[in-house]
Amino acid sequence: AELLRRVKFYKGYIELSDNRTMWDINNVNVDEIVYEQYIDIYVDEFTRKTNVEVFLLGRSGRHVCVDDDAYNIINYEYLKDVQYDLEKQFVAELNNINPDEDNF
Repeated sequence: AELLRRVKFYKGYIELSDNRTMWDINNVNVDEIVYEQYIDIYVDEFTRKTNVEVFLLGRSGRHVCVDDDAYNIINYEYLKDVQYDLEKQFVAELNNINPDEDNF
């Protein structure tokens, strides 16, 4: 019961984050296309690390969610930690993009 009190939900999914990540990107060289390309890379990395599919829901994909199932509830804190670490890496990487370099 204690575990369920800590779990946040969003529209039938378990929510790992609802941070407005785009607000943390202050690099003028990052446009929507670059942002989306990096999102795809980090979504894939989350799945690779956790073996759990992640969904970006709501306006601008702000709500980072996973399926509402027993495995994800039991591993909620771990999944939140992985998401948080990847988000920090994502923001740092996008804030350091140089348009004169090949970033991929």
